[in-house]
Amino acid sequence: MQCIDGKTVCVTSGTNFFASELIKTLLEKGCHVRTTVRDCQNLAKTQHLIEMQTQFNGQLELLEAEFIEPGAFDKVVEGCEYVFHTSFPSDHPYHSPDVATLGTKHLFDSVAKHKGQVKKVIITSSFACICGFADGEVPGGGRAVFNEEDWNSTSTKDHRPFLYVKVCAERAAWASVEEHKIPMVVLCPTHELSPPLPASPDGSWKMPWMYIKAMLEGGIVDIDFPIIDNRDLAVAHIKAAELTGVSNERIIVSHAHKFPPSWVMSKMQEMFPDIELGKPDPPQYQEPTPFLDNSKMRDLLGVELRPVEETLRDTCQSFIDKGMAKPVPKGQDLSRNPPLVTGVKPPSLGGHHYTTINL
Repeated sequence: MQCIDGKTVCVTSGTNFFASELIKTLLEKGCHVRTTVRDCQNLAKTQHLIEMQTQFNGQLELLEAEFIEPGAFDKVVEGCEYVFHTSFPSDHPYHSPDVATLGTKHLFDSVAKHKGQVKKVIITSSFACICGFADGEVPGGGRAVFNEEDWNSTSTKDHRPFLYVKVCAERAAWASVEEHKIPMVVLCPTHELSPPLPASPDGSWKMPWMYIKAMLEGGIVDIDFPIIDNRDLAVAHIKAAELTGVSNERIIVSHAHKFPPSWVMSKMQEMFPDIELGKPDPPQYQEPTPFLDNSKMRDLLGVELRPVEETLRDTCQSFIDKGMAKPVPKGQDLSRNPPLVTGVKPPSLGGHHYTTINL
């Protein structure tokens, strides 16, 4: 194990929801962090990073980089011992499978120029690369739950292209590792929740953001999915970097269950008794059900996750404190509040039909 404290590291796409949490965690460990942004002057995206620069004097460097250009990452990764490629920016105007593949290739081409310095690349992929959330989709090998051997084969450029882009980006990473022989670990998180650092949601954060906001404002929610706390996800990334024996691995980072709206909202009502919450759909109380295998996360990385209840409480409280949601006081009529919020839901492993939302 090689301690990352005080090292120089790179984090790509620094303005996104998870990258911001990872940067904060690395700075707290004394690391010098270089992160890429598309426009340093876009304060709506970068203000929280600028505040971190002030808080951690001299530790955080913001570099403008356009990932679709060859050599865009050369100066970013130079002198870095670890590279965290946190996500393909899904809100990019040229968002496409080809661009996702090209951006990933350019990163590894830059890392290859500094192979003597870079010890490992950590990729933030997505559980969407494992499961495409398609109707009737089931785990491979006759298994009851999904694991790292599964690949999303149901998403295409025409059907849930947002998920397909993620699959293309991860496959490009594995191809680049084969070409350049660079140590890599791929982490596949599920739906990310935690107190948000950025002021507005980016692509990967839009659905959980809508989910929490709708529930706090009395909306009806029919989305159920597995959850990972971004703070735990940041720890998993650092562990993946530090553990020298963990290389060329694909690891799901998530709680093992999917959480139905009735369970989530019952917990929220206990935590916030003065708020009038909406009704879950279906209204009957349901317990969380096993959905995925997270044993590699626990066995290889030694990561133990905080309780989902803690994640929900902290996330909701942050939304309230920052004015990102306007809760309805207990006893108030909800008839004028947001209607059904629906979205891509994990397959039930029993063949139920689900509606989708275009993000």
